[in-house]
Amino acid sequence: MTFFNISALREAIDSPGLVFGTEILRKVENLRVPVCSKSYIRGEVLENEFDPSTVEWQNGATFPGALGRPFDCTIHSIEEISSEPDVRKPKFEVQLAFEKNEPAVRNFEAGDSFYVICPNAEMDVEFILARLNLTSKANLQYKFTVDEDSDKSLPDYIPSLCSIRYVLTYCLDIRRVPGRPVIRALAEYCTDPKERRRLLELCSVDGGKEFQQHVQSASISVIDLLIHFESCSPPIERLVEILPRLLPRAYTVASWDLYAKNRFRFVVSLMKTQAQNGVVYTRFGLCSGYLRSLMNGDQVQLIVKEPSKFRFPLAVKRNIALDQAPIIMIAPGTGIAPFLAFLERFRDLKQMTGAKPNSKRYLFYGSSNFDKEFIFRKEIEKLKEEGVLTDLILCESKPTDSNTPARYVYDGLGDQPKEFFDFLFSSPQPFIYACGDVKQMSRKLWDTLSNLLSQHCNLTKMEAVQYLTEWRKTEYFIEDVWS
Repeated sequence: MTFFNISALREAIDSPGLVFGTEILRKVENLRVPVCSKSYIRGEVLENEFDPSTVEWQNGATFPGALGRPFDCTIHSIEEISSEPDVRKPKFEVQLAFEKNEPAVRNFEAGDSFYVICPNAEMDVEFILARLNLTSKANLQYKFTVDEDSDKSLPDYIPSLCSIRYVLTYCLDIRRVPGRPVIRALAEYCTDPKERRRLLELCSVDGGKEFQQHVQSASISVIDLLIHFESCSPPIERLVEILPRLLPRAYTVASWDLYAKNRFRFVVSLMKTQAQNGVVYTRFGLCSGYLRSLMNGDQVQLIVKEPSKFRFPLAVKRNIALDQAPIIMIAPGTGIAPFLAFLERFRDLKQMTGAKPNSKRYLFYGSSNFDKEFIFRKEIEKLKEEGVLTDLILCESKPTDSNTPARYVYDGLGDQPKEFFDFLFSSPQPFIYACGDVKQMSRKLWDTLSNLLSQHCNLTKMEAVQYLTEWRKTEYFIEDVWS
């Protein structure tokens, strides 16, 4: 395979992996496989070329969490903010400009997010078109219909009249790891019996462990399957039926002064999947790679994300002046984004009122190694110097000094002096916010806080959990954690 300017990483025929199962699985005569879904969509190619400007994005279909229609922004700048090139997930800042008086940002509050509409990578789309012999008709109008005897309908995000290229570029998620039903359907389009058998193994109950190891954990995509299983050639209609919808990705705004400058910023980690374990070519995350490829002046579409509880403290509802709200912010990596907006908001309030905060504002900030990556260092240190941020606690999980123990943000909480615990249980009660992309952070943070409650309030474990549950219920403890 030379389409991606690579050689296909085909496994040795005697090596168990994606294309070749274990001997035990190969000997199973009656595989327990899912029932294959029935095809119901039909397509017809027309003579004229399709004009993408004649349809709304994804046929105007909405999705859970979206608020309003897409609106246009312009890339103002893109800047690398990782200090070292060898960090695992390089970070960059994207600044976007929008039209003055843009109604979509009218109700913005610090902590809010926007969905970024990202297309599939052109290289991926071109491969599928070539692989399925669709290139010659990719740009022509294509009419999708549903069988009259079917009780199903065309997905609402697929225009009934569009083009094959449009569907593959904007509507179908061709990067997501395929589930068992997808693999089961693809097996029906293999002309090679051995390849069909292997796909059936991977989607079977019997092959559950191999599916988890060689498909899910390996981050395999439909493209990888089409490269490894060369006889598999599904029609575009079948892909429309079985592949999931391509959804925008949400990013939290990392600034507050939207109205003053008519622009805002995101902090983005450049995700990367290496070519290994069946993944045929090294690829970047779909949206992070898309944003990184843009140039100043390029257009991008966004959709407002429904506000969550993770917004600037609702102190006014608790009879506390906004600029005096006590707060604890916990952020590893790009989880710092909403807190930059929070702190800018606090600074703005300070400048408006002229009052110094009489309450603490803690930031527990984590990085694998601050020598290699301390994003927004100058900005954070300036906020500390100005008194906008009262306490900054840095936590390294992989410090340069091998004698220094690893310290995560939740460890930082437990290391604090008595003054911090007095603040944690003081009145008015501080708001606790945690945001980050660290696996298991939520559970570890919960355990740490419950242990602190047990130790310093003389509570049983169950009583501490009930205490925390009440904090969460009353929105004094709010998380935005993903992995």
